[in-house]
Formats: sequence, C-alpha cells, structure tokens
Amino acid sequence: MLAVKHFFFWALLKWKSPKNFDPDSYLRQNPDVKASGMNPLFHYITYGKKEGRNFVEQHYNTNHLNEADIDSISRSSLFDESFYLANNPDILKSNDDPVLHYLIHGGFEGRKPSENFDSAFYLEKYPNVKASGINPLIHYIRFGSIEARIINSNQFDQNKNLNNYKLLIIESGLFDESFYLANNPDILKSNDEPVLHYLIHGGFEGRKPSENFDSAFYLEKYPDVKASGINPLIHYIRFGSIEARIINSNQFDQNKILNNYKLLIIESGLFDESFYLANNPDILKSNDDPVLHYLIHGGFEGRKPSENF
Repeated sequence: MLAVKHFFFWALLKWKSPKNFDPDSYLRQNPDVKASGMNPLFHYITYGKKEGRNFVEQHYNTNHLNEADIDSISRSSLFDESFYLANNPDILKSNDDPVLHYLIHGGFEGRKPSENFDSAFYLEKYPNVKASGINPLIHYIRFGSIEARIINSNQFDQNKNLNNYKLLIIESGLFDESFYLANNPDILKSNDEPVLHYLIHGGFEGRKPSENFDSAFYLEKYPDVKASGINPLIHYIRFGSIEARIINSNQFDQNKILNNYKLLIIESGLFDESFYLANNPDILKSNDDPVLHYLIHGGFEGRKPSENF
C-alpha cells in the first residue's frame, strides 16, 4: 500500500512538473534548497512556484552571438577585464575570453564585471530584466542608462539621498512646479520630473525654481556656492538661510535699504551695542547682529537701544 501511495505521489509531481523543469539547474540557482536536502521538483511545486523562483538558468544564446553586444561590453567603462579575472580565478584558469564569459555566463550568474556594476543587484532589483533573458550589463547599456536605473547598492543609497533632497526642495516653499514648467517648456515636453530636473540640472543652469528664488543670482553672488557643486536651492535651505544669504535681486535692494538704516542707527549715537547685549542676553546667545535685531525686532518690542533712548 505504501509503495502504491509513493507511486501516485511521484506521478502527481510529474504531472504538475513544468515540461522544461531542470532539477540540477534549480539546485544551482537555489543553494538553500540544495542545503535543505528537499527534492527540487517537490520544493518548486510546493514553494518555489509561489515564490517566483527560476527553474531554468538563463544564458545568452550562443547560437546567435551578437558582435554588437561583444563590442558594447568591450568598450564599456563598466567592464574591467583585470577586475573580472582577479575576482573570478576559475575564468583565469580556464583561459576563457573574459568578455565572452561575462556575456554568456557571468552576467546571469551575478558576477560583477567591474567595481561599479553589480550584476546580482541589478537582476534582483529589476525582475523584468531577469525575466527578459538579456545580459544585465547589455540591458543597462541599451535601456537602463537611459531610464536612470541603479547599478549598485552605493548608487541606491545616493538615490535615497536624492529623494531626501527632493523632499527638502518641495517643503522649502521655494519650488513652484507650475512656475518651473511654464518658464521651461523643454522640461514639459521631455516629461522629466520637474523637481528632479531642477535638482540635477536646472539649479546649476541658473533656472529659477520659483518667482522668489533666483538660481543664477545666487550662484553669481556667492562663488563659493558655485565652486562647491551643491545645487543652489539645496545650499540655501541647508546653509544660506541660516547665514542670511540673499536669494534674488529684489531682496538685494531691500538689503541695501536695511544697511542704510543700520548706518543711521549707528551714527545716531543712541545705539550702544554693549548696553543692548548686556540687557538682552537672548540676542547674545543667538549671535544675531545687534543693530539689525534692534532695527527689525527690538525697537518694536520696546527694547532700549541705549541708556538714553
């Protein structure tokens, strides 16, 4: 009776088995299954299918070797032959052509062609690439680079930083998407994300993110910002606002007026900086300019600028 049950069990497995199921390939691609000692077909039918596991290894079609693909990888700065051989001594011993090996096997096996391109990361992050059967680096050269796909975990971290910077810009109140698109019809036509375009390109090109922030003015007025390579609005949000930097020519004119008023107060003989700071320790702690504080705030708050006034 046990033998009969055993027969029907395996018959059922065979019936449910995909026609091209390769148990050896399944175990090579899923070392955890191999380590478990479980039958590969039973594992695939019971668990692997639901988990989306592959049961046939994807390899480049060697019957249709594409010279253009070989040339693309050879010329790509993302293929480093020395790196590939140093990190894959089995290829060095086999005397296989490194480019051909990566194209036909290595890319699908998750081997890195260089320090900067992580095949395993790319295939895991983009299941559609894995499903396509295209070598990951070839996919990136043809499509992924245009689509701004991420090629390693470090770049992924950088991308998270981009998202943080995008959020800073959006929450600053100094980015107006409608204004940006209306004044930059090329971005509207390109379907680029406006905030991302400003962050990566527009700010450095002097494009205004809103009526109130003038990127070109900010970069021209503060050469240190231009030299730093930081997006001008990001610089202002993180540093410039604290440093009271000016963000447009109108504010510059207002600043000149403030400076004239400051000069009037100083020359009046009725402003005593030591007295003002001694009687207003909060200003001393804040490091605000005492004259400017009195001009904008202190006078209206009834603070005395000196003993005599």
